[in-house]
Parts: sequence; C-alpha cells; structure tokens
Amino acid sequence: MSPHAAAVEPGVVDACIASHKQAQEQRLVGNVLSARDSLRACAVETCPAIIARQCTSWLSEVDREIPSVLITVKVAGADSSTAKVLLDGRDLGASWVGLPVEVNPGEHRLDVTAQGQDKAVKFVATLGQQRRPVGVQLGRSPRREPTPERIEDSSSQTWGYALLGVGAAGLVTAAYLALSAISDRNELRDECAPSCDEERVDAARRKLLIADIVGGTATVALGVGGYLVLSAPAERAEKAWLVGVQGNF
Repeated sequence: MSPHAAAVEPGVVDACIASHKQAQEQRLVGNVLSARDSLRACAVETCPAIIARQCTSWLSEVDREIPSVLITVKVAGADSSTAKVLLDGRDLGASWVGLPVEVNPGEHRLDVTAQGQDKAVKFVATLGQQRRPVGVQLGRSPRREPTPERIEDSSSQTWGYALLGVGAAGLVTAAYLALSAISDRNELRDECAPSCDEERVDAARRKLLIADIVGGTATVALGVGGYLVLSAPAERAEKAWLVGVQGNF
C-alpha cells in the first residue's frame, strides 16, 4: 500500500468514489457539463492516487467534448446585443454577447426577444463541436407566435465510439485494480492473517469495491456504445452544420 493511500481518510475516499462513479454516469447520459464538475471533485490530491489520475485524464477528455455555441441576433439586418435570449428556458443575460456558451450535446431551444419581436430556434449540439455559430434573424415579417425551427443532426455514432473508448479504458482499470487487490489479499494471507492491520485490509477491500464500480460502469458503456454504433444508419444524408438560422421560413 502506498503512503498516499494510507494518508487518505475513509470519508474522503467515499466522496472520491462517489464523484468518480457519478461522473461516469453523467457522461453516459450526455450530461458532460455536470460530469466535468464531478471529475473536478475527484481529480485532486486528497483522493486516492488511482482515482485522481483517472479523473484527471477523463477531465481532459470531457473538456474537449463539451460543445459550445456562438449566438448572434440581427434585427432588420443589424446586429443586436441587447436582445433577451433564453437557452432552454434559462435567461443568459449578457453572457451570450460575443462569447461561446457551453451546452450539453443534444437538442436545445433559443427564445429570442428584441424590439417587440420574438422568435424561437431549435438547434442540435454535437459532442466536441465548439464555437458553433447560431444566428437568429428578426424583423423580416410581422410579429407572430414563434414557431421553432429545427435543424436535424445526429451524433449517435460519435457518442457510440466515445462510449466504447470509455468502456474499454474502464475495463482495463477495473482489471488492474482487481488484480492488485487480489495480490494484496494474498500477501496479507501469507504475512499476517488473521491478525493483519485493519488499514491494510480496508485498502484491499476499497480496491475491490472501486474495481466493481468501474467494471460495472464500463460494461454499461460498452453495451450502449456498441448499440449506438451498430444502430447508426449505414448512409447518412449530407447535412451542413448550422451556420446560422437566418430569416423566416
């Protein structure tokens, strides 16, 4: 057992394991923004070294996966920085003006209001697609109830390959932890059983627990990833990225 592991308090270990497990679950369902927060909580020196290293590695991956959009609003052809913009019902205030807005992968809705006019636009954010332009044009027709405009996009195959990678990495980690725990157990049995130090026994048990959690989550990731890859259409219609939803249709 390493000095690092011996210095970690049990309550801290439990919190690290919980954040590690939660991050994987959040990532599996596409909530990469929350997954980033969970990974930041376990990518710290106070967590066991094996967990901290994996959380740090996954954190770098998630940072690259998080999509973002650049929102522009035009009223009668002129740029507007005072429009009220709601993203999935959340008021962005002025945070959208000239800056990328991070979102989870999937479908989102913008509700834009400016100079007595409003419009709703739907767009789909793809895993890893950053600073994607989303333009909203107001003022070309009389005011009317907004009808959401939808641009279809599919990222299921991308998600599938990403999950397969996560699952494979998880199985390797789980196997390493399980073998290490078995080795520790055999060593304890040979050296000091049945009066071994409780800290050493608990450390071996924690490794087995983490191996079970990581292995179970990795298996789910492989299953979901395989399904997404195999169920993706063989031929996809050519679709351009949303370079701005302009005008009324």
